[in-house]
Amino acid sequence: MYTGQSYQFLSAIEQQAFHEGLKAQHSSQNPYCNSDTPHAARAWAKGNQLAFRLTARLGVQYLNASRTSHA
Repeated sequence: MYTGQSYQFLSAIEQQAFHEGLKAQHSSQNPYCNSDTPHAARAWAKGNQLAFRLTARLGVQYLNASRTSHA
């Protein structure tokens, strides 16, 4: 699976970790940190970071849209 940032997952565990990171809260603990799978831990972190950035971007777009519609 391609994530859009020059990184491809090579295993199913990495892809699963990425999707779990996407669905997790931004303050959640990375469940893969204490495991023997550093690639999965990194994939989870990338998914979590992407979700946080997308949420922030949508929030900014919403605020900008609400300002222009009330002006």
